[in-house]
Amino acid sequence: MVASLVSASLSGPPTFPNFYTIFSAIASSNQFPILDLEGTVVRTNRDSDADGLPDDWENFHLGSLVNNATNDLDGDGFNNLAEYQAGTIATSSTDALRLLSIERTADVAEVHLAPAPSRQYSVSWSEDMENWQTVTNPAIYYSSAWLEKTATNLVYPSPVHAGWRDTNAAGPQRFYRIGAQ
Repeated sequence: MVASLVSASLSGPPTFPNFYTIFSAIASSNQFPILDLEGTVVRTNRDSDADGLPDDWENFHLGSLVNNATNDLDGDGFNNLAEYQAGTIATSSTDALRLLSIERTADVAEVHLAPAPSRQYSVSWSEDMENWQTVTNPAIYYSSAWLEKTATNLVYPSPVHAGWRDTNAAGPQRFYRIGAQ
């Protein structure tokens, strides 16, 4: 994975690679990422063991085709198929599709989650946890705390979070759930 590249202009002949990241000590406080690449190439049409998981994803994340879609290798409560669909790491119990936080002010609730590349999300809400309403085409926004980098800020927060604003949260309580599509 390559992320947050800034062109390097150092003295002497260039060496490969001729770039450095925003995390480098030589990055100044006004330098922000100009290139951000993330992802895994997965041929979704190759599933030789017919378990519902692409072979490329299984080999990359699980190391072989031995485990099937219903296994939960990291014990986080999400099976391999759910991890694949959410874009999370099936061998890391700390990486799962979860709500990060919910903030509510007056009649607006803001739901935050950690997004995965190339995923779309569904949002549902309920006032009683029995009857759920799915939001059609939720307007998910993305925010990056990286832009708050200063010369003295050497600890970086998660690069990006996603959010959705519920502008109709007028009732006394509202519950939310998210899903990856």
